[in-house]
Amino acid sequence: MLYNTPEKRPILDLKMTKFDLLFEILSIAVLGFHWVFIWIYYSRLPQIIPSHIDINGKIDGMGPKYMLLYVPIIGILIHFAISYTNKKPHNFNFPYPINEENAERQYRNSLMMTRIMKLFIQLLFAAITANIIHLASFTDTKLIGLWMFPICIALMILTIFFFVFRGFKLK
Repeated sequence: MLYNTPEKRPILDLKMTKFDLLFEILSIAVLGFHWVFIWIYYSRLPQIIPSHIDINGKIDGMGPKYMLLYVPIIGILIHFAISYTNKKPHNFNFPYPINEENAERQYRNSLMMTRIMKLFIQLLFAAITANIIHLASFTDTKLIGLWMFPICIALMILTIFFFVFRGFKLK
């Protein structure tokens, strides 16, 4: 067994479970849907679209429609960054000691959290794009999901708390 320094954490080669694979596939599917959604609507959009929406749902920034592509590009970068870091869960920060006895449980717990967060981030980015396309396409400028952003953020925070609490129980 290899150890990571300086805390001498075990380095394990963890295979994905079916549940892990499900979240990976869902995350990639949402990212793919995001690109397809943009591809379908891109030619129908005006040259200038909303680029920022304030907390009250009012458009307070406009920009060229190619800026819409930035959101899924950032989504891809985040997806690959999280996927890369998931290859080395022994480098994660844990609020408790990791040893040979609890390493697999703790690593799997933290990996599941990051996979769920990756899915939530992709869903949030796709919803942001859908809102921008809606605002750019319809004369009704009522934001179709003003509630969506705080709910997604709350779900992400709750997910983090759940898995950190679960990690304490798995010690």
